[in-house]
Amino acid sequence: MNTLLTDIRDKGNTVLVVEHKPSVIRAADLVVDLGPGSGDHGGEVVFTGTPEELEEASTVTAESLHQGLSLRDTVRPGRGVLPVGPVTLNNLVDVSADIPLGTLTVLTGVAGSGKSSLVTGGLVGREGVAVVDQSAIRGSRRSTPATYTGMLDDIRKLFARRNRDAGATASMFSGSSRSRVR
Repeated sequence: MNTLLTDIRDKGNTVLVVEHKPSVIRAADLVVDLGPGSGDHGGEVVFTGTPEELEEASTVTAESLHQGLSLRDTVRPGRGVLPVGPVTLNNLVDVSADIPLGTLTVLTGVAGSGKSSLVTGGLVGREGVAVVDQSAIRGSRRSTPATYTGMLDDIRKLFARRNRDAGATASMFSGSSRSRVR
């Protein structure tokens, strides 16, 4: 998964991950840690920095990382920022964070600290932002991640271009339309 996330980042995308796994946290260019606890005890940005700097911090997440695993030697610099907030939602009250563009940033913290609230309140619905979460894919019974993300449209167009001499159109490569290809 880390390879996939960094490959997406390396193509010029900004990747923001809400995650607890140490390996994902260590793969990040920047870590934003929320806490200090959960529920009423959360809702604050308690740390922002590199994974290496997090190792030296005094947060619950930092303490969980002290298991002797190695960290990355270099950190990818951002190329601008995506400002998030101020967000007031659930246990967050006027919380803001700057997400560096073109990086893999991990948003972490104890369960209930406000990670998903920050994303939901600050990023969902913004132009140019695609939020992929654990909710069910909506659509027809034929929906797949490729159709849901819009990737399948590009794939169909590519197939049509490659088969232009045969008179192919993009709709010919759709499972839900009538086509000459059977």
